[in-house]
Amino acid sequence: TELIVNGTSVGTHVGGYSAFCFDVTPYVRQGKNDILVKVDNKHNVEIPPLSADFSFLGGIYRDVELIITADAHISLTHYGSSGVYVTTPEVSEAVSRLNFQTYVGASVKDRYVLEQELVDACSRIIASVSDKIIIEEGDNQLFTQSLEVRNVNLWDVDSPYLYRVRTFLKDRNGNVIDQVENPVGFRTYAIDKDKGFFLNGRNLKLTGTSRHQDYHKKGNALSDEMHVRDINLLKDMGGNFLRISHYPQDPIVVQMCDRLGLLASVEIPVVDMVTQDCPEFNANTVNMLKEMIYQHINNPSIIIWCYGNEYQHKAPFDSWFATEEQICGHFRSEAGLFEECQKVCKTIDPARPTMAVICADPIEVYSLSKAGHIPDIMGFNIYSGWYGGEFSKMKDHLHHLREVFPDQPILL
Repeated sequence: TELIVNGTSVGTHVGGYSAFCFDVTPYVRQGKNDILVKVDNKHNVEIPPLSADFSFLGGIYRDVELIITADAHISLTHYGSSGVYVTTPEVSEAVSRLNFQTYVGASVKDRYVLEQELVDACSRIIASVSDKIIIEEGDNQLFTQSLEVRNVNLWDVDSPYLYRVRTFLKDRNGNVIDQVENPVGFRTYAIDKDKGFFLNGRNLKLTGTSRHQDYHKKGNALSDEMHVRDINLLKDMGGNFLRISHYPQDPIVVQMCDRLGLLASVEIPVVDMVTQDCPEFNANTVNMLKEMIYQHINNPSIIIWCYGNEYQHKAPFDSWFATEEQICGHFRSEAGLFEECQKVCKTIDPARPTMAVICADPIEVYSLSKAGHIPDIMGFNIYSGWYGGEFSKMKDHLHHLREVFPDQPILL
């Protein structure tokens, strides 16, 4: 995507599934402005997805906003996020702790006040923290704060209690010049390779679906109501987990998961294949991963970062006639990319586990490639009784998966 304002190219963005923001201040003028957005979805070996079981549709199908701020403001250009990241490193009904990372910017150095307010579901202020700061000239300057809160309501699948964090940037006289809100849910969870999933200390079986964002005769251009309908259907049929596949979807999808108590994974669109030994493909993959994490890190429903689906399904050579050197080179290329993705996830958000999803037939190839042992969780797409075979063979498949991957939790 390229953004052109009054004949000048403001910037470009790679990837059709996550948000981005450009500062157009230097390019606008009083009166009439011409804003042109050019979208190109031609196949490009440097940009995932390269191949998949869904259509790569073109056009602008997400919300577009023109945002006006004061000169000093909470950042809008840090990976298309809200500019505020809230984590809960300690959670209990007695005492919980919140950590805040806030990115701000200004064109002139000055003194300001940065304030965080935690409000409950009834908009009552539960706790707050306020610090005097100096913002230098420039964007995306980081400030950290923390806060303790007692007797919180836990976020759970049956009682998804949501708090909100209001972030205020005030001038030296105490006037609010910028404000954003983000959701907060206090919950703990753990995944054990033998005992399964635990939410707030109790064992919980995850059941649910995957979900694509396209509709018949609509393509990707869905209204919010259509997204909401799907998430309500999953809740109504007794599900508690949504695999948002195979790309980040409209923000309303995750917002509904937060509100309804649906746990979720979200993934970048690395599907079927990767471009071997291509620094540009790797760089675009990593940037998509960063955007996905920063744009969803505040959502309590998100519990897993996923960085690929069936990524060895289509190799860049004829597998019947491939040499050992070709196969090993492809494996090394994929393992290197996934090691980079794993490092990014753990650097930005070490609390959430990572996952890669692969086709479970044959699975030995994923173990040999080493890529299958990099993520915290192995996801497996098993098609017994679907594309072929019999559903009764599912049990045998699962036992075989455990033999090949004995040390990682498995998600089917």
